[in-house]
Amino acid sequence: NALSLSEEDLFSSDATKLSGRIAFVYSLSFYAYKDFYELRQKAFDLYVDKNWNAAPISAVRLMTTPYSDLMVGAYRFKIDYKLPGINKVTTTRTLQIDW
Repeated sequence: NALSLSEEDLFSSDATKLSGRIAFVYSLSFYAYKDFYELRQKAFDLYVDKNWNAAPISAVRLMTTPYSDLMVGAYRFKIDYKLPGINKVTTTRTLQIDW
């Protein structure tokens, strides 16, 4: 059963009494891939035109090693829920994606 609230419900005190479960989809591999290439581009911008020899070995490795997908394992993350309009964290959960 989907939970639906009217605009009146949202601003009444009854809305705070409602609870339930939600599901979300997070494409962990997709965002890891995007993050890798963003960091790689920043390393290139910082070192390639200026001084390749000044780049730390970690930056050289980032710029020269191809992306490999996530390793099998547990990835923990934190979710903060903010109520719309008040911008205050009302719930925090630490979750885990088993990859």
